[in-house]
Amino acid sequence: YFLRGPIPLGWLQLAAGLPGKAYTLCTILWWFHGMNPTKPIKVTTKSLKEFSISEDAYRDGLRRLEQAGLVTVTRPEGQRALVKINMLQD
Repeated sequence: YFLRGPIPLGWLQLAAGLPGKAYTLCTILWWFHGMNPTKPIKVTTKSLKEFSISEDAYRDGLRRLEQAGLVTVTRPEGQRALVKINMLQD
């Protein structure tokens, strides 16, 4: 496994300044994004366990990333959220 880049440094810097597991969650998001950059990301329970993120920390981190404008989230009823990474303009 590996992270596919490039990952914008400004994006990472914003995520790194957020509390909780937001930065760890951003690592997972970029990992999924690298595997298929055209599809929305659906974070799996397995990946959360692999990165030691609880469901509560996942929801909190996702909310923080969304509020920072780093991601756009669609929340289908009864399903895990679909996440799109927002590319920031310098």
